[in-house]
Amino acid sequence: MRVLVVEGHEVLGNGLRWLLTRVPWIERCTLAHEPQGGYDLALVDVGLGLPMCERVAATGARTALLTSRWDDVSLRTARSAGAFGVISRDLPARDLLAAVRTLARGGMPEPRPVAAGGGTRFTPREREILRLVGAGLTNAEIGAEMFLAPGTVKHHMLGIYDKLGARNRAGAVHAARRLGIVADRREPFTPPLDPLRVLVADPVDVRRAGVLLALHGRPWVEACAGARTLEDARAMAERLDPQLVLAGTPDLRLPGIPTLALREDGTIEQRVESDTGSVSPRERDVLFAFAAGATNPVIATQLGLSPNTVKQHASSIFRKLGVRNRAEAVRRADELGLLAA
Repeated sequence: MRVLVVEGHEVLGNGLRWLLTRVPWIERCTLAHEPQGGYDLALVDVGLGLPMCERVAATGARTALLTSRWDDVSLRTARSAGAFGVISRDLPARDLLAAVRTLARGGMPEPRPVAAGGGTRFTPREREILRLVGAGLTNAEIGAEMFLAPGTVKHHMLGIYDKLGARNRAGAVHAARRLGIVADRREPFTPPLDPLRVLVADPVDVRRAGVLLALHGRPWVEACAGARTLEDARAMAERLDPQLVLAGTPDLRLPGIPTLALREDGTIEQRVESDTGSVSPRERDVLFAFAAGATNPVIATQLGLSPNTVKQHASSIFRKLGVRNRAEAVRRADELGLLAA
């Protein structure tokens, strides 16, 4: 089989191509950004748009859409764009290859729902709204950014609260980050001057493979290795003695080792510099309460404080973290590790 991968993210595309070339029934796998003829199968990133899928399918290749676990793409939508299935990049390597095999044999692969609370799925628009909420934007500002009416944004937020089981914006941001629904957009990663031993801890096989391929040969990488689970990461850390961990999810951080997060597209987030020591233990308690979606009266009762004192702590937290509201404070605190258990 000859396979064409049309992927908008180079790291993910290279990781997928590497996995596909490991199986004997695939003769050739090519990564491209535009349709090409002469292929039996084609896998098209849904982020490139359904018209791209239509153009690729027109070449005669049996085509499937590539999605992430939070992309809500039905088989009916895929069929309308000329595709014969939907394949999630986040599948374990064995399941992903099985889905491609199903496509090759004339089947129509469709990913199982994967999400928070019983198969709930989030649309790209909902994820973008969550990202902007985490950046501290109001409904009106989000509407202006996304060309939506503030009322439409509010409607989406109510749906997001329901899906996440959150009571307010701060609670929604915290839940979304814990579940990996949103990816941050920070400054581009600046490589260190001295070579480091790097551990890539990521449950997504395609992304982990792509990141490891990208790291090989980099002058700032002395050695690198990958791990899928926290248990694997701990075992690999004993052998590699890493000086840096690139984590695909927050729960794969290793105590005592500097950690940077991987974005959904496999790129590395720049570390946020902040004086985390300036946040007092009591303020950290208030941050945990923010993340749980608690109101000022509830926080006051839980911590034995007056509501006015809670407001003073909140103002101090906003100033120290350089944010303007609770949702942004939760996002920044999580980035800085202040909400780690």
